[in-house]
Amino acid sequence: MNKALVYNRPEAIKRYKKQCEFIDAPQRYTIIEATTKAGKTVGCIVWLFEQALQAKAGDNFYWVAPIVAQAKIAFRRLQRFFTHKDLYDVNKADLTLTLFNGATIFFKSGDNPDSLYGDDVKAVVIDEATRMS
Repeated sequence: MNKALVYNRPEAIKRYKKQCEFIDAPQRYTIIEATTKAGKTVGCIVWLFEQALQAKAGDNFYWVAPIVAQAKIAFRRLQRFFTHKDLYDVNKADLTLTLFNGATIFFKSGDNPDSLYGDDVKAVVIDEATRMS
């Protein structure tokens, strides 16, 4: 018997209108410019996760940060935010989360742009874009 999983957006996000505005934006591209500690990272984590939840097996999603250490921050935060163990499998060595639907979220570094080529990618968050080539 298959269990149905019900996703509810985290309460912390629901309470912050500005985050919901960019998470729910219908545009293909969204640029977020805000001060530190304004909730950009958490909002983008929720957005990317929600995109992956709507995907099918084999679909890929990227979180790209200037260096691996910064990508690991988002990798750990996503796991803290979404603790339901039936939602995804974690691969700490590859910095990936494979969701129950077969979609995979990769946490990558942009320090070598050539390493980002190859896969078809359905959605991307580029964290700290001004710090990358």
